[in-house]
Amino acid sequence: EVAPKISIAADGWVRFRIVYANIDNQLYFSMPEGCEMELIAKDGIYLIDAPRRTSYAFLGSGNRADILVRCKKNPQFEGAPP
Repeated sequence: EVAPKISIAADGWVRFRIVYANIDNQLYFSMPEGCEMELIAKDGIYLIDAPRRTSYAFLGSGNRADILVRCKKNPQFEGAPP
């Protein structure tokens, strides 16, 4: 889906499995204010010290990341159009 909109409930953890399937660029993203993000796996391999709190994620071509997100409000995430 191009530019999906995702709504999540406030104060609940949601897991996202992100796949960056691009051959030319890198993806850098962060969560909106009021949200926290924790990294639990990269490229399908769980981190030894998971969950690892972070403020951003960087994915190179073909990378995957499993992250947990929790927000104080009911945010709506909107993907950027290509």
